[in-house]
Amino acid sequence: MAPSGSNPPTRPLWNSSPWTNRPPPCSPATTWRRSASSRPPAVHGLRVPGDVSVVGFDDTAAASTSAPPLTTVRQPFAEIGRAALRALLRLVAGEPLDSHRVELATQLIVRASTAPPPGHV
Repeated sequence: MAPSGSNPPTRPLWNSSPWTNRPPPCSPATTWRRSASSRPPAVHGLRVPGDVSVVGFDDTAAASTSAPPLTTVRQPFAEIGRAALRALLRLVAGEPLDSHRVELATQLIVRASTAPPPGHV
């Protein structure tokens, strides 16, 4: 989550909280913008992860070195590339695709930016 006003598409998440002027208990953040995502909870007097959890996506190197280290979803980029290449080679050869949808397993990497909601430990 970016600071208020800097990322209009995410602003409604902050405004949709059931608490007055507080962010939701779990906030998404793109890993490469992790440092910006930790500011809104602090502005509201909240701690990450004590009061709010932050979750990223893609598990870049910055995720494990941020403060606190970011819980994130890891995608199998090598498998994604292989599946895309197989599909491309089939199309170039004039062969039909087995499917237009390919699902690959992701992995949740739990780090210090998430915790159970307050009062639910």
